[in-house]
Amino acid sequence: SIDFYRKQVATIANKLAETDKNNRESFLANAGNYDRKLEALQVEQERLLTLTEGTEAILFHCAYDFVAEDLGLHVELCMDLDEERQVSAGEVAEVLEVIKEHGVKYIFAEALYGTSMSEMVQKEADVSVIYLDPLNRGEYDKDSYVDGMRNNLKLIEEAFAY
Repeated sequence: SIDFYRKQVATIANKLAETDKNNRESFLANAGNYDRKLEALQVEQERLLTLTEGTEAILFHCAYDFVAEDLGLHVELCMDLDEERQVSAGEVAEVLEVIKEHGVKYIFAEALYGTSMSEMVQKEADVSVIYLDPLNRGEYDKDSYVDGMRNNLKLIEEAFAY
């Protein structure tokens, strides 16, 4: 959630400023500069609401719950898929039943762990799978969150525009 992330940045900057008074202005200025980037990103996300709000979705990664909430999606099912978990035939059947029952057209998944489940489901149902980056690994450059979320929003927009 961009909104939650903005609050985290502000909280961290304020606590650092309280703790290290000598660098107070630097912490607050840096946080302000970064928040302007996050604010612009949040505006991009809010623009997507016209495409996404009220749409049913399935999540194959519970980290996407925040994004789904911010986009006004109705999450019909959330399954946390990871490297330690094998998907059962019963779970595939459950996903297909939810798709049929609720008219789900979109699944949000992580490419690293959700690909096999997504491919099985796509063979049986007319759904679009949007592979998002959960932003919890990889390079940690100063703008890695902004760049990663911007790419995620682009993928969502492309999927919902069709």
